[in-house]
Amino acid sequence: MQNALTDWVDDLLQRKGKYAFLTPITGTLSLLLILVPLGVVGLAVAQWIGGGVACALLFIAVGYYALRLGQTRALVEERARVLNRYAARVMNESGPGAFWIEDWEEEVQVSKGGDTTIDRWLTIRVGDSPLYSCWNAAYQTLGNVTDRARRRVRSYAHAFDDHTKRQGLRYDVTDRWDGNKNRIFVHFPDPVPAHDARGVQVSWSWPAYSAALLRGDGAEDFEWMPRRRIKRLKATITFAKECKLQEEPRMDIINGPAPKITTRRHHVYTIEAEYLDMEPDIKVGFRLTMPRSDEFES
Repeated sequence: MQNALTDWVDDLLQRKGKYAFLTPITGTLSLLLILVPLGVVGLAVAQWIGGGVACALLFIAVGYYALRLGQTRALVEERARVLNRYAARVMNESGPGAFWIEDWEEEVQVSKGGDTTIDRWLTIRVGDSPLYSCWNAAYQTLGNVTDRARRRVRSYAHAFDDHTKRQGLRYDVTDRWDGNKNRIFVHFPDPVPAHDARGVQVSWSWPAYSAALLRGDGAEDFEWMPRRRIKRLKATITFAKECKLQEEPRMDIINGPAPKITTRRHHVYTIEAEYLDMEPDIKVGFRLTMPRSDEFES
């Protein structure tokens, strides 16, 4: 039944064009304009007929586009599942040698309600085989990410210029959730040749990512544990004035050199950390806590 409806409307649109749904309405109105003056049809009946035709066509149009949207979503979801399975298999089988990160620069912007954007500029070096996809992950360390919250998280990837950070081509991205971790797979339009370098910017828009931290509900870890060697990792975390922090975040070092905290006007706090020659599977980072806030706005 659903396929019959979409096939019929597809055929109608193909023959009549994008205004196909207006043809029955204009035809009906033209006929009524002839019949009403002749007294064949009363005005009330004409209004009833015209309204009925319009409502019926509106119902068909809404149903058609709803079905088409559902079919499109199903195709997109199936495509994402196929790409994720492929990329996960490549990730598991290739190991650390598929590519490594020569330079990792990260900026985290925390705003009102703990809404957070994460931008990473990664300069990757391809291993001995051409690279079709690369991957990276972000995760929320404090609190649980519900299914509803997962649906609000958005991720993107672009090429970028190493010198200016100017965005270039947008890459196709699929993602997979594992608890609080969102892993994204970046799919290149053409394989990156072996031993070549490529700049990839990955970004997340993550509502309420640091909400629990701003409320003072616990400690949030800002940590990195690369699976591949990294020459340099630089991270900057900024708490905007909309966070309404009244004092500097309290910090405990997890591993590595102590970051620098800078206080700017309007209670804007910036934390800068830099790690050099990082070895695989060694965690570095720091832990932040905030005093409990009664003025927190979610």
